[in-house]
Amino acid sequence: MKVAISSETQSIEGVVSARFGRCVGFIIADVENGNIVSSKFVPNPGAQAFRGAGIAAAQAILNENVQAVITSNIGPNAFSLLSQAGIEIYNGAGLSIKEAIVKLSQGTLPRINAPVPGGFGGGFGRGFAGGRGFGRGSRW
Repeated sequence: MKVAISSETQSIEGVVSARFGRCVGFIIADVENGNIVSSKFVPNPGAQAFRGAGIAAAQAILNENVQAVITSNIGPNAFSLLSQAGIEIYNGAGLSIKEAIVKLSQGTLPRINAPVPGGFGGGFGRGFAGGRGFGRGSRW
């Protein structure tokens, strides 16, 4: 089975990233009987995207022909794209990449059945006034 794991490092020794669309990249692992046969790191094209990070990340995953994704949080657009392609999505929150792969092989890793509403990231802006307000009240 070929699995993509969201990661903040290029190492198989890392932990599952809390983000899908804006993680640094993905560990693509070929797994047989719970063992990692081979792995490589694929940079996430959505990591620095202004918009559409989840879609860019999902497309990168689709290009790798994986059967499953392990992440922690995934937004609605990426979830929809991966689900429509028949890719299973699993929750590896708080686990090392190796632990998550073992649990997936054992069938004990929980599936993600719905996206995080509105994605996981925060906004970029500070508002039009930069936090200074538009008030025109009197001084007295």
